[in-house]
Amino acid sequence: MLVALSLVCLFFAALPAWFYFRNTQVYGVAPPASEAPTGAGVSVLIPARDEEANVDGVVESVLAAAEGPTPVSVEVLLLDDASTDRTAELVTAWNARDGRVRLLSGKPLPDGWNGKQHACQQLADAATHDAIVWIDADVRLEAGALPRLLAEHARTGADLLSGFPRQVTRTPLEELLLPLIQFVLLGFLSLRAMRSDPQPGFAAGCGQLFLT
Repeated sequence: MLVALSLVCLFFAALPAWFYFRNTQVYGVAPPASEAPTGAGVSVLIPARDEEANVDGVVESVLAAAEGPTPVSVEVLLLDDASTDRTAELVTAWNARDGRVRLLSGKPLPDGWNGKQHACQQLADAATHDAIVWIDADVRLEAGALPRLLAEHARTGADLLSGFPRQVTRTPLEELLLPLIQFVLLGFLSLRAMRSDPQPGFAAGCGQLFLT
């Protein structure tokens, strides 16, 4: 009985291990910023509701992320989705200092829509660059991140590109749970199949960072 149980446990441990080692061969980091297309531009879209604690940090990081050996033209659009705090006021103050930052006021939610998806659609409609990046308000981009994303997009030609930001954990529960995101993706999803098979079951992405 113990031998059979051990074999079952070995199988369920070996399966994600096998996927992990296969996936790490194609799961890598974006190219250096110097490989970004010359003269590229990007619209960074941020849905926000009651995000006054994050507005300054995310805007500062996005503007800095456009710099690098091959800087890109950037606009930052934040959509205030019925906030009850100073989110809109802070974005308006940014716009007064830097015209690349713009505030959108969210429209009422239509039937059949979810809130974040509706906010993202409104942001996409208002974007002026062909390349658009969605991030959450609590994401912080490092300097040169946007040129690197555009370089990866140029390299792959993917219609939709997603990245998985480093997750900052502050509590024991976060340290226990957040790594499971990578465990599930690398241990149970074939990245090769995801990139070659259009079946929806192979699709995966991180809502914190999308580029199209």
